[in-house]
Amino acid sequence: MNTENMMYTCALCGKSYTNIIDRMACEQKCYAKQQEEAKKAASLALLEEERKKLKEQLKDEKEAQSQIETTKSMIKNLREVWNYMAFNEQRLIIEHLVEKIVIDDNKISIYYQLK
Repeated sequence: MNTENMMYTCALCGKSYTNIIDRMACEQKCYAKQQEEAKKAASLALLEEERKKLKEQLKDEKEAQSQIETTKSMIKNLREVWNYMAFNEQRLIIEHLVEKIVIDDNKISIYYQLK
């Protein structure tokens, strides 16, 4: 077998070398590069997943803020419309706002369900 014209090819990148030591060095570099790229890809996937979670959390917080603003507006308007509401409507609102009422002798404590 004539070893002078023999070429050794890197199994990862396909480059040809005249000796096996250079080919092995190339394969080692190529393998290290693949490992680094795999780590980057995994990191990017984790970052993308985290971005999606944060985006969803931001959406939820915006919806909650919108509900808070709507509730504030309704509470402000409540004073104006309270006297025009039916008794059952007034009772329903109070049931939703008040958790409990505690009466001790001459003291009344009202606990609200504010979340």
